[in-house]
Amino acid sequence: MQVPPNAELTYRLLQSLRYMDATAAYNHCYQMILAYPHLKPSAATNSNQEPTLRYDGTVKITYMGAEYNIPLVIWVPNGFPSRAGPIIYVAQQQDMKIAPNHPVVNSTGLCRSQWEGIRNLSETVHYLVREFSKKPPLHSHAPRPAGGYQAPGASTVPVPGINPYAQQQQMQPQQQQQSAPYPYQQVQQQSIQRSPPPKEVDPVEEVAAHLRQKLKSDLDTQCKDLHNTTKETTEANSQRLSELSVKLSESEQQLASLNTDITRLNSEKEMLTNIVKENEEWLKKHSAEEPVDQMPEDHLSCQALELASEDMALDDMLRILHEMLSKKCISGDDFVKTVRQIGSRQFTCRATHNKVKQKMSERERAREQEALQQQQAQGSSQPIPVAS
Repeated sequence: MQVPPNAELTYRLLQSLRYMDATAAYNHCYQMILAYPHLKPSAATNSNQEPTLRYDGTVKITYMGAEYNIPLVIWVPNGFPSRAGPIIYVAQQQDMKIAPNHPVVNSTGLCRSQWEGIRNLSETVHYLVREFSKKPPLHSHAPRPAGGYQAPGASTVPVPGINPYAQQQQMQPQQQQQSAPYPYQQVQQQSIQRSPPPKEVDPVEEVAAHLRQKLKSDLDTQCKDLHNTTKETTEANSQRLSELSVKLSESEQQLASLNTDITRLNSEKEMLTNIVKENEEWLKKHSAEEPVDQMPEDHLSCQALELASEDMALDDMLRILHEMLSKKCISGDDFVKTVRQIGSRQFTCRATHNKVKQKMSERERAREQEALQQQQAQGSSQPIPVAS
């Protein structure tokens, strides 16, 4: 059996448009093309701007003993037949309009095809043909000069036994330019055939289509995973950057505080250097005027001298601390803490010094008593002179 041209074109369009279930969609379309060969396939863009398979043409109905051609537009969505059904419209013409209150056609021409109950494209069109044969979906709304068209005010249903589309095809060229109702020829009577697709699907092409679909699915999954991973990494980096910014701000504050402390310490260092210089100059000036006493040789005297020197040094430190506090070179807390330490050390030093002085006094008294006893011993051993 020869394959209809519309069937081959349908197969190529389904492959080029990459339908999800091209084989099942082709089987449905093939059965419809055999029954209605005047439906021509094409690729068109739907309302969602998606390339979709579309059929334009006419189907034959019989109303009151006369045959009429009803123009249809059939959209076959990409999910057909498992995920979506066909969308069928009655094409309105220039001088024909949709019949009001039609049982299967609304005012925009959309057909209620009962696809959910039928689930077969050819049988769906059969159902619409039967309903259109009961009540045609189109009627004329303008007077016609030729027979078969009603005068104004007459009934708007088609006249039985007359096919207005077939009559217009026989009009003169100048009459055909007045906008024919539909540019399709009258459908010839033919029996409806049921047969399998004209040729088997190429297994290589089928495997290639399956691989393309699987590759697309894998790429979509990888892209989503990569997007999620990138998003998580970006969020983590943003959070880490925020934490580093906070730490940087804290470090800058600490650095500013350290710079302040360095400036204060440099000022204190300069002040102490000046004090040392003044003391050195004073020592040089008074070293020639006041001879240095000889260092004591006994242990108590050396200890007393050291304690006295330490006490004087602590007094000098207290004086320097008061000067630094008055010049705001040292904080109040540091001043109190340092004075407490110096005071504790000075108290210990003075207490020890008093004990050493007491020991030295006792030693001096012991020496005096010893010297006195020696003198007394020497005086008693001398002879008493005899008076002459």
